[in-house]
Amino acid sequence: MDPSRPSPAVAAFKNRRTGLAVFGAFTILLGAVSGMLVPLMFSGQQMAERSTGIPADTRAMLPAMLMHGTLAVALVWLGIGSIMARRWARVLILIFSWTWLLMGMVSLAGMVFVAPRFIEMIRSAVPAGQPQMTGPMIQTIIAVLFVAILVLFVLLPIAWILFYRSPHVRATCEANDPAPAWTDACPPAVLALSLWTALSAPMVLVGPLAYRSVFPFFGVLVTGLPAVLISVVVAGLLAYSAWALHRLRPVGWWLLTLGSCLWTLSAAITFARIDPMEMYRAMGFPEQQLEQMQKFNFMTPSLMVWASVLFAVAFVAYMLSVKKHFRSE
Repeated sequence: MDPSRPSPAVAAFKNRRTGLAVFGAFTILLGAVSGMLVPLMFSGQQMAERSTGIPADTRAMLPAMLMHGTLAVALVWLGIGSIMARRWARVLILIFSWTWLLMGMVSLAGMVFVAPRFIEMIRSAVPAGQPQMTGPMIQTIIAVLFVAILVLFVLLPIAWILFYRSPHVRATCEANDPAPAWTDACPPAVLALSLWTALSAPMVLVGPLAYRSVFPFFGVLVTGLPAVLISVVVAGLLAYSAWALHRLRPVGWWLLTLGSCLWTLSAAITFARIDPMEMYRAMGFPEQQLEQMQKFNFMTPSLMVWASVLFAVAFVAYMLSVKKHFRSE
C-alpha cells in the first residue's frame, strides 16, 4: 500500500490546499506583527521615559519581550507548516487559536469590569487648563476599544478554529503528510496542556532577572539567592511535568494539578497579607511609576485573591476533564 496516497476513509474529501496556504500566510503575518511588538515595546518605554521623566526599566519588559519573540517564531513556523499542509501544523494552530479565543473572552470580560476606572484614567490624563473630554467622546473611545478586542481576539480566532477543525482540512493534511507526527502522541487537549506548561518554564526562569530576584511565596517576599533557587526548582518541575504530560504519564498530571493548587494558595496568602505595591517596590519599580500604578490600579488585593481562586477552579476543572487520558504506571 502506497503511504503517499490518501486512505479510503478520506478519499472523497475536498482538497483545502488553497485555504491552508491563505490561512498559513495570515498566520505568518500574525507572527510578524508579534515580532514587531518587541522593538515597539522598547521604543515605547524610551518615549515614556522622555515624556514622564520616569526611568525606563528594560528588565521588567523581559517576560513580555520573551513571550512576543517566542510567539513570533512559533507563528511563522506554523504558517509555513500550514502552507505545506503538515498535520502537526493543523493541530498546533488549533491549540493556538483556542488559547487566543480564551484570552479574548477574558479580555472582553475585563474590559467591562475596568471600563469605569479606564474612563477616570482618560479624564485625568487631560492636562490642567485644557478642555475636558465629553461623555460621548469617552464612550466612543470605549466602544472602539471594545470592537477592536472583539474583532482581534474573538472573531479572528473563531475563523481560524472553524477552518482548521474542518474534516476536509484534516483530511487534506493527512493525505499530504501521511506519516504520524509528534503531535499525534497524545490527545490535543493534553498536548495543549503540555505545550503551555513547557512554555511556562522559561518564563519562570526569567523572573529573577526581570524582577530583581523577588519571589512571592506563601505571604513572604523571598529575595536574593533563595528566590533564584525557588524559580529554578519551579521551572524544573514545570519542564518535567510538560514532558510527562506529553507521554501521558500520571505523574505529570498530579504534579501540575497539585502544583497549581499550591501556587493558588501561595498567591491568596501573599495578596491577603502583602500590599501589591510593596511587592512592586521590592521588585525595583520606580516611585513615579508606583504612584501611577496606585492611582489607576485595577487589581486590588482582594480582587487578585479572587482572580487567583477562580483561575485555579477553572484550571482544576480542565485537569479533571483530561484525567481519563492518563494510563496507570
